[in-house]
Formats: sequence, structure tokens, C-alpha cells
Amino acid sequence: MRTQDHVAVQRFVAVPREGGGPPGLLARALQAAEETLGRFVVWPHEHAATVVCLWIAHTYVAKAVNASPRLLINSALPGSGKTVVLKLVTAMSKDGRMVAGTSPSALFRGLDAKADDPATLGIDEVDNLFKGDTSALVSLINAGWERDGIHQVSEVSSDGNWESREFRVFAPLALSGIDNGTIAGPLMSRSIAVTMMPISPEDADRIVPYRDRADKARIEEVRDHFRAWRAAMDEDWGHGYRSELLDLIDRYPKDLNLPGGHHGRSTQRWEVLIALADYVGGEWPSRVREAFEFYTEMENDFRVEDPGIELLRAIFHVFKFYGRDKVATKEIITAIRSYETIEFPGLDVTPWRDWDLTERRMSYILRPYGIRPKQMRVPYGGSSRNLRGYEYQDFLPVWGNFVPDLMSETATSAIGATA
Repeated sequence: MRTQDHVAVQRFVAVPREGGGPPGLLARALQAAEETLGRFVVWPHEHAATVVCLWIAHTYVAKAVNASPRLLINSALPGSGKTVVLKLVTAMSKDGRMVAGTSPSALFRGLDAKADDPATLGIDEVDNLFKGDTSALVSLINAGWERDGIHQVSEVSSDGNWESREFRVFAPLALSGIDNGTIAGPLMSRSIAVTMMPISPEDADRIVPYRDRADKARIEEVRDHFRAWRAAMDEDWGHGYRSELLDLIDRYPKDLNLPGGHHGRSTQRWEVLIALADYVGGEWPSRVREAFEFYTEMENDFRVEDPGIELLRAIFHVFKFYGRDKVATKEIITAIRSYETIEFPGLDVTPWRDWDLTERRMSYILRPYGIRPKQMRVPYGGSSRNLRGYEYQDFLPVWGNFVPDLMSETATSAIGATA
């Protein structure tokens, strides 16, 4: 999408530099990151790669940004590759390091020590932070997404008296965890979420398993590209050169024209990614705006970015439409992928319509939920046929756990009576 305002931004940043200058270096770094990540990762959609690569780039200029969106690598189920993504992102980011079993005290002291030029932290199993009394750590994570984020504590001074001390806790954070409703809303509102999914056999054959030791050189090569870009930026700053990127960051959000007129925290998460995309040019400005529209639509329609859960929702409506307790896999796919929303009411919200959903892929997505297809006789094509399909009763406990809003008394009784 290229509006007149976007073209103006492109003209603003198009400053000829020898060898492409810092923007050219960043373009090479983004390309290297995308190619390397694609070697090890099966993205849930094309926009995930755009978000992740630009997020990695922003960690190298975090000292100049106003807010650092949290990158949340989540999934509804284990075994979706989220920890691998977290490792790769952290390794490619500026001074990235994984943190496990940390305490609030250790974390905010470490962040304060590097606040002038923040390092990047990767935290796995973040869902566990929201179980029990971890309010201090959660508050620290939420406060540190803006440049002026401060964490205040009381501690005993050398003379034995209590005194208040402030720690600067601003830093880029990449987080991963299981999201089954336990991740708190304040973190979600500060995050851009990439929801991973179980890998199908076809995808497993396409990608390469990531190994820390064997693939270390490949990751370091990507990191060197970003470091070269950062070094060029430092040289410009050292000579008093006003970077185009800094001008863009300062202009946003005042001059940030996005579809729908979004504002507030929903847009603030995207400011630095859009500034970087406009700064580097090429296909990135259009890619990041398409990603913004995709995520905004998902959040407005579903309040989650979880295609697996939305597939469960879609199948609920399929059973409701056909009005029987057994539905063939072919019937489910036809309904979900159909554009005739009048013929299939309730299915106009599923993101699966535009995806390549096959019988085999659906089987592997549903398998972690404990749901498997069966051979059954169903009415199909004007007669009764023996086909692979699914039973209504197998979905009941899964719907109750993962999409309980569907299982209201009215909805359950209506489908149950029909079945």
C-alpha cells in the first residue's frame, strides 16, 4: 500500500550515500536475517518474518527510540518452535542474552547498568511469570518498554536506614511462552505477537533443525551485518551527522499516517518498525504497513493472534451449520475456505480462508489438542459415504478449555440438541 504520504516519506529518506551508506548496510542485514531465519523457522504467515527482522534491527538503535515493543513468540501448545525462534532472535540482536530463572532484583540492576545503550534480553516460558506472586517482575517488564521507564525499590542503605532507589529498566525484550489465556493484558498491549504453530511433515522436510554449535558461525555472520550498520551509524553520530532514521523517529507519530487512524499504544508499538522500514526503503515500507494492517485486523476481530484457536472456532461453526454430530473433513475445508459467507454463516471471521488448508495440515494442527480424524459414514453429495471426518463430542472438552466463550448455555444446547 503506497499512499501519497508514504511516497513523501520515501523521498525524505532517499539521501544518496556512498555504497548505500547506513541504509544500504541495514538492507543487507535485514536480508541476511530473513534468509537465515527462513532456514530454521516455519512462519505462521508472511508478516511474521517482516516483524521479527525489523524488531531485531531496532535493538541496535534502541538508545534512540521512544518505545521498544515487546516481541512475544507464543503458541497455544508446546512443540511449535517458539523457543528456537527466541534463541535465534536473541542471538541476532544487539548484546542479546537469554535469561532463565531470574529475579526482579538481578534483572532491574542489570538493565540499569546498560540503560544508556540497552542490551537485548530473551526470556523463555514467560507464561510462568503470571502464575503466583510475580507482580514485581511483571511490572518491571511492562514499565521498561518506554525510554523513561523507571522501577523504584526500597533498600537498606549503608547506615541501616531505608531509602528509595530508582533503576532505569528500558530495554528490548523478546519473550516466549504458552498463551492459553494466562498472559496478562498489559503485556499483550505492549507486544507484537508471533503465534507459532505445530510443524507439518512437509514443513519439517523443508527446514533445517537449528543446532547452537553447528550454526553458530551462520548466526554470527548475520549479527556482523547489523553491527556494521550500527558502526556506520555511530560514525555519523560522532561526526555530528543527523541521521535520516533519527529524523523519522522524531517525526513519528505526528506524521505517521496509517490506515484506520489508529493511535495510542496500538500504534506506538509499531512506530520504530515503520521508521526503520521507511529509512531502509525498498520493499520494506509496504511490507511493514501490510503487516500492521494484518495485525490490526486480527486484533480487532479476534483479540488474539492465534490461528490454531481460530480453527477450533471455525469448526464449531461448521458443526452448527451442518447440524449433525459427524462431519467429513472435506466438508469442513469446503466451508472454511469458501467465500460464500451467506451460505456458511459465522465463518466470515476465520483467518484460515486465505490459507492453504488441506486435510493433512488440519490433522496435524488438531492432533496436539487430542483430536484425530476417523472413518465414518456421513451424508455427502446426495448419498451416504464412508469418509474421514470428525465427531462433535471429541471437540467438546477442547472448546471448553480453549474457547469457553463459544460454550455458552445457548450455543451448547443448540448444537447438542441438533447432534
